[in-house]
Amino acid sequence: MDVLILGAGIAGLGAAKALLKSGKTFAVLEAQSNAGGRINTLPMEAFGGSPTKGPRVDAGAQWLHGKQNELYDIAMRNDLLRDELSEEGLGTYLRDDGYRIDDYLVKKVDFFIGQVLEECESFAIEGSKPFPSSVDAFIREQFEKKSKELYDDGEQDLARQLLDWHIRFQIIDNSCLSLKEVSAKLWGKYSFNGESCQAHINMKNGFIELVDCLINDIGQDKILCNKEVNEIRWKDLNSRILVKCTDGTMYSCKNLIVTFSLGVLKATLSKLFHPTLPKSYRRSILNIGFGTINKIFLQFDNAWWGTTKGFQLIWKDNFGKDSHWTRYLSGFDVVFPGPSNTLLGWVGGYGALEMEKLSDKQIVSDCIFVLQKAARKKVPPPTFFLCTRWNSNIYIRGSYSYTSVHCDYEPDFLDALTESLVCDKYDKVSGELCSGTTPISTEKSASIHFAGEACQDKYFSTVHGAFLSGLEQAKKIF
Repeated sequence: MDVLILGAGIAGLGAAKALLKSGKTFAVLEAQSNAGGRINTLPMEAFGGSPTKGPRVDAGAQWLHGKQNELYDIAMRNDLLRDELSEEGLGTYLRDDGYRIDDYLVKKVDFFIGQVLEECESFAIEGSKPFPSSVDAFIREQFEKKSKELYDDGEQDLARQLLDWHIRFQIIDNSCLSLKEVSAKLWGKYSFNGESCQAHINMKNGFIELVDCLINDIGQDKILCNKEVNEIRWKDLNSRILVKCTDGTMYSCKNLIVTFSLGVLKATLSKLFHPTLPKSYRRSILNIGFGTINKIFLQFDNAWWGTTKGFQLIWKDNFGKDSHWTRYLSGFDVVFPGPSNTLLGWVGGYGALEMEKLSDKQIVSDCIFVLQKAARKKVPPPTFFLCTRWNSNIYIRGSYSYTSVHCDYEPDFLDALTESLVCDKYDKVSGELCSGTTPISTEKSASIHFAGEACQDKYFSTVHGAFLSGLEQAKKIF
């Protein structure tokens, strides 16, 4: 076989699509029972013990960010897109004692935070400029510097509580444990694809339709599911790479494209590759950030919340690592478009990890309790629900990547994962380039390529970034 692709997520499918007309023989190995990876459209479960399946929702990725990318073009050609766009953080800002925050103050603080984050982008643009220790530090520093001139005495406490909401929102948006882990220096590396992406683009019947469309083009026969890889041997095999699976099957290839999530690479780094990867690759995998966010869908018989577009949760207490998991919720958005009468709760940081230890029944009960406290009204039990657990999925181990503070002093922190690993060029003992190595053609040597959202320098953390990464790495082979 010429090319073996590990992982049938959107990056793996992108790589496979690129290879279709290359003349190369290829196959895709997927550890799970179906393709899609972090794209997973599922039916909600019925509440109360009935096995009846409910409406479908996107447990993982659910939006396209921007129109200037190939995935958008594919979705348009296949009539997969809705006209309606979605936004986050809308609706009523309610404190846990039922107090409603004035809309004007909400907008005032939101505008200020937007300015601060825009200013934070300048650290990446102006490389020599002194930079703060983290995004968290920069936001709090700017708030302390300007809060007295922006907010009167009666607004100070409420403004701080709204600041806390923005910190939680950014923890979720960046899929990190703490905003203290997110680099201020590299904040501006993310690209909006040439356009503002405040509004998100929806699929008509779930993101999985785009996956199905790609599989139809590639061919289902090219994708082998339930193939968990437990060993990759890449040296001294006569310019071949050997891949072993837990079911005992083995595959040999000339070129390998690894599209595992960064979470899986971090967890398996010391035991998956034989010999271990070169130091530059290991350093990149360990330094780039990768965390977890989870979703909680709650569908009710009727929209008991009236016309509001959501409940954003404000808290009076201090936000800390030991807080109850619900303290990490940013709030509940009314799902639109999508299943009617449905709220979507977002949770990140330590709360996302703690939530996964609980039963669905307990998660739903905790959410109802929080909603009742904030809304100051009786909330009925949901008819259908869905609780995600992305960190517990051993084939995913989280959600998506972010630029970590550990990359601040590594100007080439992503270079290794975007460059081809030509196997014959590395010494298996030192993990360094062989002494006196002359350029070796990939035509004659085996090569390993890494693809996925974490391997895209501009569009990391996005679906279109993952797809583009797969395309880019596959094209290096032909």
